[in-house]
Amino acid sequence: MEGIAPPLKCILELKLMIQNGASVEKSITNYCRGNKDEFSLQLSEWIFLKRRGLSTKFLTDKIKSHFRVSLMNVLWLGHGGVPILKTLQLLEQEVIMACELEIDLYVKKLPFKLLLPLLFLQFPAFLLLLLGPLLLSLINGINL
Repeated sequence: MEGIAPPLKCILELKLMIQNGASVEKSITNYCRGNKDEFSLQLSEWIFLKRRGLSTKFLTDKIKSHFRVSLMNVLWLGHGGVPILKTLQLLEQEVIMACELEIDLYVKKLPFKLLLPLLFLQFPAFLLLLLGPLLLSLINGINL
């Protein structure tokens, strides 16, 4: 699952563990132990602060994606005993749609990003190929 969005990866792994009968708390613990990416570290820190009854506002303010914060809130509800499988499935669909939109936006911008190397590197080289023989004959004509 390399290259997949961290919230989607978390949702898929947690959903699978919960469907196999693991508790939400055990699923979260296994996910955080098995993954050492930025999101799993944020999730483990967030769960630690929530268990201690401390404020998590500073941590959620640092997180840019509202999908990550929503997932954390859903997991905290599940940690408290609320069934979250249906909510995880809905959140999974939303994250997949957001990923597809982000990919589409990236693909739409890609031709313009690739145009810059073409203009600054390939176009001058092409001009040299076209004008090179003309310049050589001009230089040879001046030297005579």
